[in-house]
Amino acid sequence: MKKLFRNALLVLAGVAAVGCTNDVAENIAPEQKGEMVTVLLEVGGDTRTTLAEDLSVNWNENDQIRVEYDDADGNYGIAEPATIVSCEGNKATFAITLPAGFEDKALYAVYPYWAGGWGGWNDQIYSAYIKSEQPFVDGSFANGSNLSVAVMNWTGTGYKAKFVNVGGLIRVPVSGDVKVKSMTVKALGGEKMSGSGTIYNVSEDGCTWDGTGKAENSDFINVVSDEAIDLATEKTFVVVAPAQTYASGLSFTFTNEAGDVYTYTVAESKELKRAGLIDIEPLTLSAADFGAASADPLVGEYAAAERVASQWKAKASSHSMTKTIMDKNSATFGAPSGGQKYAIGYSQTWADGILYFDLATEANADGTINLINLQDRASGGDQITHNASYYDPATGNVHFEFIILGYWSPGGGGGTALGEGHDTAGEVYCFNLLKEAASHPIVGEYTIAEGTSAFKAARPGHQMNTTIYDSTYEKFGAPKDGQQFCVNYNSGWADGLVYFDLAESANADGTINLINLLDRAAGYDQITQNGSWYNPTTGVVHFDFIILGWSAPGGGGGAAVEEGNEAGYLYCYDFTPAAE
Repeated sequence: MKKLFRNALLVLAGVAAVGCTNDVAENIAPEQKGEMVTVLLEVGGDTRTTLAEDLSVNWNENDQIRVEYDDADGNYGIAEPATIVSCEGNKATFAITLPAGFEDKALYAVYPYWAGGWGGWNDQIYSAYIKSEQPFVDGSFANGSNLSVAVMNWTGTGYKAKFVNVGGLIRVPVSGDVKVKSMTVKALGGEKMSGSGTIYNVSEDGCTWDGTGKAENSDFINVVSDEAIDLATEKTFVVVAPAQTYASGLSFTFTNEAGDVYTYTVAESKELKRAGLIDIEPLTLSAADFGAASADPLVGEYAAAERVASQWKAKASSHSMTKTIMDKNSATFGAPSGGQKYAIGYSQTWADGILYFDLATEANADGTINLINLQDRASGGDQITHNASYYDPATGNVHFEFIILGYWSPGGGGGTALGEGHDTAGEVYCFNLLKEAASHPIVGEYTIAEGTSAFKAARPGHQMNTTIYDSTYEKFGAPKDGQQFCVNYNSGWADGLVYFDLAESANADGTINLINLLDRAAGYDQITQNGSWYNPTTGVVHFDFIILGWSAPGGGGGAAVEEGNEAGYLYCYDFTPAAE
């Protein structure tokens, strides 16, 4: 019978003080048969189970690790939790209990034990967890939060191993005249921050954790406390997070005792290295920050940033805007030359930037308020030639509509000439920031039937699902070009998502093209042909596209293309709105 072990009495250790807590998590040890033997493991390395002031390594007398070994069937077994025999600073000795005859067959060690992990093929450990909820410890992190791994080396009488951190640390010093219960760190670009992932390239020099393929993983981590945290004296929040680039930056949302929230945004790319640090500038919070009446209603994170059609003709781009409007309290606000009060992040094809602006002092006849003094970057690097942006106090929504004439823009100093049908130089941005996510006519349930394609390619019976989603879909992910909609499909060997946008203007027959088709968030397989459209009169959506994957005809590992056919796999279906 399998035995249940609870990993109890894990130690919460700060820079200056030590306290105890129960980290309750059931761990299932393998079924043990026959005689067992115990061998010792001596460890060192850069694994921190507590955090000293100089970021040095320390083990704790209650630490437990998980050890994998080859079992009698050639599979991987998991030993019972290995307990610590002795520890001093960055060195420790653990006792490992293994079946007799397998004492020299251990492969990998994982700290802490509850974090899981199994396998080992090609230097990989599968299903290892980074916590989505981490208890608050001032200036440090909770013991058991810092996922770390090691390669086991048999010495002839025991093992030696060098542990390496899987993630890095994000530190935020905070003070003020308030008490808070929690802080939530969120990846603005949708990068996965916690949950189950695969650890690749495990060695004594490092490793890489990847949880991007797990739809259920979270793009945030909560730091929580049973007691209110008094910020009258400065406290430092520490988060253990995956080592990766957070391309659009991070937000930090604090919740006070009454449940009110305040969000602080760092809207710039941040790279967190393995066993490294991201240090955020010290924050000062006040009670007014959590009061809705005193907060600027324009500032904060919006539910959606939707691309819409513009009144001007300019380059149709896949540029995007963030969903957060900043004020001067933001760490990345900068010092715009015009002294503007507000800012929002945006993305070009070659760089990310910040758009600064002010509110007009008088409202328009319809109650909207114009956004004025638009300026690209603090230095005003690229010229903004057209602006029709406004804020609607009645709905809380913001409409951004402007054209940037950059050096590389059509009609700019180093860019391409204006193409036919474009009468305005530059690149147009036209987005609605919505306080509440809108419901689109194209989103919902459909019945589908095989359609007539404009292309010739292999059609091996692959399927598309019957629902079109928007970005509120829980598995929507973060498509690299910021597309607004998606639909599930099946390629025969894997399920995926096709992301897309609606064109900014209708065709002569009233249909609207589906553009920017992208296979999966990373654009894994190339979409080579696209003749898809939406008919707002009938509600019909016609999908007609070709995916060139590795195994597709004409792909890197697929069959040759038959005469008269194009490379790739064809998807062609007509979606008709389901009867209510």
